[in-house]
Amino acid sequence: MDNREQPLNIGSIKGELIAKEMSNFEHSPFQLDGRRFESVEGFYVWLKFTGNEDKQKIAQTLYSYEAKKFGKSSTATSSEYGGETFALGSPQHHALIKRAIQAKLVQHPDIARRFAETHPRPIIHDFGYPEAPSRLPAAAFVKLLEELRDDLVTGRLITELGTAAELSAEAAAIESAKRPQPIAEALRVLAANQDIASESKFATARRHPLLEYASALEESQFKVVGLVAAGTNSIVLELPDNLVLKISSTLLPAKFRRWQFHLHILEKFVVTSSTGYSFQLYTQPKGASPVRPDDFVSFEREVRRMGWELTNPSPTQLCYYNGSVKLHDAFGAYKIITAQS
Repeated sequence: MDNREQPLNIGSIKGELIAKEMSNFEHSPFQLDGRRFESVEGFYVWLKFTGNEDKQKIAQTLYSYEAKKFGKSSTATSSEYGGETFALGSPQHHALIKRAIQAKLVQHPDIARRFAETHPRPIIHDFGYPEAPSRLPAAAFVKLLEELRDDLVTGRLITELGTAAELSAEAAAIESAKRPQPIAEALRVLAANQDIASESKFATARRHPLLEYASALEESQFKVVGLVAAGTNSIVLELPDNLVLKISSTLLPAKFRRWQFHLHILEKFVVTSSTGYSFQLYTQPKGASPVRPDDFVSFEREVRRMGWELTNPSPTQLCYYNGSVKLHDAFGAYKIITAQS
């Protein structure tokens, strides 16, 4: 099921956070016409005790099932608010409940943002058993929630910190800032292991420094998708957002006693050849020739000539470099060794 079609079941304690937050039982204090209520349910119960100031004061402090339980002692069929008397369960009563939920949303911008982000999912209020008689039946409750969500999405309802769209953009920016930038983070990991690159370290460890780097990077968020075994020594890293970073190393003359590293950003995409095989390609944007179907035909021919088998649908890791498809050590200078995924 498309997530946009997944119902948002308000009040479900086993569901997602926003379904719980939008419940009238939720402890989400708000002010309405100069009075503080700890929950919408507390306001709902408060209306039941018109004329009983002591019980109304208690109702203002309640939330969750304590509020519901407290309200059961009322036998009222009408209420009074702002000098107007109305029947409980009437349109005027429902309009007041809507005002209370609206105040809650305005004063809790994070809840308002998360609620708006559920649009256009259908809203339901279903606990899996027949609905008991209520002065706020599920259909009426859902209708006013849908109206409030529409107001948030269109900007007619604005929270204390701005519109829902503005809040979503701000939240996305904050979340993005928290995430390490992939290339910068890869360089940070490399820098933290820079001593591995010394010639003396390599001689002692009897391992190429890139193998050490690969191990360090595997412990981070990156997936090492390739190692070049000869010629220009390289690690190929798969980064978030389909970015690929190729880190090449060159051993400088002995007097420098260190390795020099070069970085190349590659692009990754999946291409299906004319004979139906799928390949993951890494291309170097600058100077790379366009991908042509004939390249895959010649590539498959060459692989079979070597006695290799191409499997489908498991993709073979490839690099498309300067107009040539490269795989393993069958081709010249640029060699990437990877496992089939």
